[in-house]
Amino acid sequence: MLTALMLLSLAAGDDTQHVMRGNLTAVFVLQRYLASPIEFRDPSNAGVINDSLALLARQQHPFMTSGDGPTQAALSLLFAQQVDRAREDFTRGSPDSARLRLRSVTGMCLGCHSRAPTHDLPGIHVANDANLPPAEFAQYLAATRQFDAALRTWKTVLEAPPKNGRDAYDQAIALRAAVSISVRVKDDPALTLELLERVKGRTELPGLVQRAAAEWVIQATAWKAEKLVAAEQSPGALFARAKQLVESSQAAASVVPDEAHLVALQRAVSYLNQALAREPKAKWRGEALYLLALSTSVVMDPDLWQLDGMFLEACVMENPHTRLAVRCVDRLADRTVYQYTLSGDTRVPMDIGSRLGDLRAIAR
Repeated sequence: MLTALMLLSLAAGDDTQHVMRGNLTAVFVLQRYLASPIEFRDPSNAGVINDSLALLARQQHPFMTSGDGPTQAALSLLFAQQVDRAREDFTRGSPDSARLRLRSVTGMCLGCHSRAPTHDLPGIHVANDANLPPAEFAQYLAATRQFDAALRTWKTVLEAPPKNGRDAYDQAIALRAAVSISVRVKDDPALTLELLERVKGRTELPGLVQRAAAEWVIQATAWKAEKLVAAEQSPGALFARAKQLVESSQAAASVVPDEAHLVALQRAVSYLNQALAREPKAKWRGEALYLLALSTSVVMDPDLWQLDGMFLEACVMENPHTRLAVRCVDRLADRTVYQYTLSGDTRVPMDIGSRLGDLRAIAR
């Protein structure tokens, strides 16, 4: 497992860096367990998971106080709330919900602390001493921002014909995850097409995966012909292109996950994050947060799960008493009802409903 000593060398000793260092330690320790549902559910791991959650919960994180990135200081409170909700889920015996919530929040931490979106986190090398299956180890590598190693591992998973249903499932997950990284992180349509070529004609994969992959090929081919390099575009141009991609996907029309537009919406996520990182106080910032929420919710990428709610809350708090805020809180309400209906709950918990009421008051 990745040792905390590697993290302790990343920061000096002032108070802010001490807090950030503690949070990063907890985040990295959690990655091994977040990569594997079995590891996360294993009672023998509950102690270290609880300790890491407690470390995250008790530290007041100076969240993006410099104004970098897509969410600025307004998300400090939301970050703490997400950690608290994950602790509650874990304590009350809902480890899957806690795990997905933590994957999105800790992924945001790692992205914030390694600003360059196309590079691996320097100086960190992860070994598979937990003997995770290759598909899960690749997810662990990606979570710790070892993207090249993760892609190499995913490619090995995709190379072998699946022998059984579990292998086919692993390949479906590996394909989706690898394509997400090739789009959102690498900004590379050729790599995306190379990955998709590995599963071409794989009739043993589920029909849903085959149909989705065919759509991804069409989107990646059009993207390659477009020859748009994100790093060469202005923030305004990135925002405009992301808006076009989101609108063409019809993401605003439904809260149901949409596998068919994975490539287009992951491009939108990447462009919006880069645009806001470079121009955090842009006049289109509020709409960018709304578009980020649409993109992350419809894609339902495990690494982005629950981030749509955080973007929508930030949209409301940063734009009180506006039509945009009303649109954001309406979307959040729809997403909340959908999520709890999907989980089989008959009603939204009182604290969640109260929070929605507070946000609606702010929006109006």
